Amino acid sequence: MQKPTPIEPAMNQAIQGLIQKALQDFLVHLIELLNSQLQKLLNPAAKEYTPRQVLQDKLGTSWRHCMHGCTITLHSVRRCQVLLPIFRLIYNMVKMLKYLKPLTFLLLCALLGFLYRMNFKDQEYIQRKLLLAKTKLSNIKDPYDILGGGKGIMLVESSDRKNPPPLVLCSIESAARAYPERPVAFFMKALPDMKSGDYQTQARKLIPVLSSIENIYFFPLRMDKLYTDTPLLSWYKKVDPAKERYWIHVSADGFRLAAMWKYGGIYMDTDVIAMRPIPYKNFLAAETAGYCSNTVFGLDPRHNFTWECMEDFVKSYKGDFWGYQGPQLLTRILKKTCGMPKFKNKEDARCGNITYFHPQRLYPILYSSWKSYYEVWKEIPTFNDSYSLHFWNFMNREEKKTLILGSNTLVEHLFKMYCPTTYASLSNSTTHVGDHCTRAVLIDIIHKYILQSSHKRLRRSKKS
Repeated sequence: MQKPTPIEPAMNQAIQGLIQKALQDFLVHLIELLNSQLQKLLNPAAKEYTPRQVLQDKLGTSWRHCMHGCTITLHSVRRCQVLLPIFRLIYNMVKMLKYLKPLTFLLLCALLGFLYRMNFKDQEYIQRKLLLAKTKLSNIKDPYDILGGGKGIMLVESSDRKNPPPLVLCSIESAARAYPERPVAFFMKALPDMKSGDYQTQARKLIPVLSSIENIYFFPLRMDKLYTDTPLLSWYKKVDPAKERYWIHVSADGFRLAAMWKYGGIYMDTDVIAMRPIPYKNFLAAETAGYCSNTVFGLDPRHNFTWECMEDFVKSYKGDFWGYQGPQLLTRILKKTCGMPKFKNKEDARCGNITYFHPQRLYPILYSSWKSYYEVWKEIPTFNDSYSLHFWNFMNREEKKTLILGSNTLVEHLFKMYCPTTYASLSNSTTHVGDHCTRAVLIDIIHKYILQSSHKRLRRSKKS
């Protein structure tokens, strides 16, 4: 066998992500198939909800995705070396499912449980994946349909802008890639009201760049509805947006509090790139040692901290002061609740059941150095101690620096790595893929190759 050409580390990491997703899909389809078989054993006369052959076809497709991905990366993926032989055994056993006795079936379930615990750090993944799969786009009538229970990621566009710029698209895409098993909801003021049952399909056509990413959803931003049953409603009825100096920012500050109270989960600003998932449910982040930010934070639904923030928002309202209703508000409530937590070295602090992140987690590049994102670095930093990066877009309101293709700046490297679909769309709009073959485009090509090859083999197997 000919030794394959070494793959660039960034691409190798992306392909590993594809393999991981394929393995996860394999387990999801396997659980569906085992559940179908269990129902058949318990009640032979019952009608199958999903035909067994359909489930077996799904299982075979996800299995072939795993195999193709591992063939591309060969032995560079340790998970393939350890798990694939076991998965191959299970796959062969499933093909003989109709011959299994109940005891053998239970042993297979036990083996599946072992793999489930070994392969997933987040033990709620399967449940969430199946829930999202069953939530058809046409059935989504309200944000709570997908955000309820604190499992979602939320972003907002509080201006009348209809076409999100590249950085906003990158923020949304990076969140969807960092949290592939969780719904990412983007609220836009410019979107029309939800009148059609197939609203999500229509909304995705308005932002086609992100339409292929399954866990992204779009909702119209309606403050009066969101603020109902919160302290913010009385303030909203009295305030005059035309007289507010920072209305777009203040309204976004109000949104994140009301949405966090009702839905829970994680809020992200649209000038943030998510690099890796945050493993905490309740967290705040320090911008500096004595200042708490509201750029990225997460809390359970109806958390007491959120309610106190909303009460202070109305009671101490000063919309003419930049940040007073946002980061300064969270800083005030944090001091009131716990005093200002102190950091030891780079360790995170605690405030009750809330983790308080060291500034390095979300702000490795401070606001005073925001221009460095648009500069060429001799060596690209790894940001190993950080979950996300803040671009400080408010600082850029006058200079309006943007991503320049081929500039080799830090922002271009980050787009390639964390929002390849957005980057590829920018590349395709200016340069032919063959002339500008970026890592993002290569990843998309490999992904399409895996899917096409799998479908061809599946059709051949059906014909035979």
